[in-house]
Amino acid sequence: MRYVLVAVILLPLFCQAGKKNKLRMDIDMMQVADHIYSKDFAQWGLTYQRQVCKKYYLGLTYHKWTTENDNFLPEKEGNLIHKRWLYDWDGDIEGLISNRQYYRHVGLEGNRIIFDKAKRGMLCAGMGISYTWGRNSVVDTVLRPQVEPFDAYDIKYSHHAARYFGICPTINYDYFLWKERIILGVHLKARKMFGMPQMQYDAGFHFGYQF
Repeated sequence: MRYVLVAVILLPLFCQAGKKNKLRMDIDMMQVADHIYSKDFAQWGLTYQRQVCKKYYLGLTYHKWTTENDNFLPEKEGNLIHKRWLYDWDGDIEGLISNRQYYRHVGLEGNRIIFDKAKRGMLCAGMGISYTWGRNSVVDTVLRPQVEPFDAYDIKYSHHAARYFGICPTINYDYFLWKERIILGVHLKARKMFGMPQMQYDAGFHFGYQF
């Protein structure tokens, strides 16, 4: 947060610049999903973009999941696997990732201007590459009870570093206020992290400054 405050303080110094830079904060509702599983939560992030020629922007991004401990075990009848009813689970969860924690993304993106009209805003679409890191908790063993109560399962976990490279198609719409300095907008992004079975889909709004 201190970096955001420093950026806000310095932004007025660039008011006479040529409006080739954008700095914004992103607030996303996101979904991590595949064909049998989905989970919804949120993330926040920062994006910096620099116009490198008439119709193209190059940008750097940083995003962080707002939650620190998400359960990613499979679902049964709409409920996540839990100790209290593991006795009724007929699948094998050993070796599965139970929690994805402290996930962060950094990325490099290129965007092309599709539409840019005064008083109507700017629409851009592009593609990026990303690096994701965090921590995964994996189910090592499930100690099944031999006597009642049969729901008294003991689950043993181990923790491993999570590292993924990915690609990110994205689309952004910016509307400008105050002499085209203030940015209000919305964006969509799909993040494919190689080695992770689920896709991450981001949809959110952003606000920032053009200088």
